[in-house]
Amino acid sequence: MAKSAAETNDFDPQLVQDILSKIDGYHADLASERGSSMARCRNIRESISNVYKEAKARHPDERTSVVGQDQDQRGDEP
Repeated sequence: MAKSAAETNDFDPQLVQDILSKIDGYHADLASERGSSMARCRNIRESISNVYKEAKARHPDERTSVVGQDQDQRGDEP
């Protein structure tokens, strides 16, 4: 039969619980920081998306690409 945890190591069970509780607290802190960071990143991505939308709205002809305009201005023919 297997020995109980108290018989296999020298750690006090209450000490182990205290240590594990601290580690769990730090894991909760990490999860909170991750959530905050993801929210900030989401806001930045939304801002980037809005810039793309603004550029599309300001473009006179959606079918003409920027590359095509550059070629037309230089006189290059594809």
